[in-house]
Amino acid sequence: MKRLAISFLALGILLFLGGCTQDANRVQVSFVDSTGKKVASFSSEVVADEKTRMLGLMYRKDMGDDQAMLFVFPAENERSFWMKNTYIELDMVYMNASKKVISIIERAAPLSETPRLSVGKAQYVLEIKGGLSRSLGIKEGLQMEVAGDLPPGL
Repeated sequence: MKRLAISFLALGILLFLGGCTQDANRVQVSFVDSTGKKVASFSSEVVADEKTRMLGLMYRKDMGDDQAMLFVFPAENERSFWMKNTYIELDMVYMNASKKVISIIERAAPLSETPRLSVGKAQYVLEIKGGLSRSLGIKEGLQMEVAGDLPPGL
């Protein structure tokens, strides 16, 4: 009986720590115009290491209109994304080190291995549901603001 209680305690601790880790990898991302007016906002999963950046949104079947994935890189560079094993049509919003939107790929076709290149050097890329950038008014020149701590890109 004592062994069973210890097992449940250990399982509870693991589940608690797993939940904390998942929450720690989420931030609120907003886009604001030059007057400071908020254009759009997303609850964003943050990926900052090579392994999770490579996996990205692969194999996921759905995504809410208020959800996103934010890719954090260690420095600005020209970026290329593809849709291999990705079932959701996506918009890709590329931002420079100052978090300013520099280019957007709209409605990237699912399961495509066509490279989707940034126009200019990007340090951040936000993936959102396809078509949302246009319908919400996300465009080049907007500023990304992040509520929460961003890890450095690794």
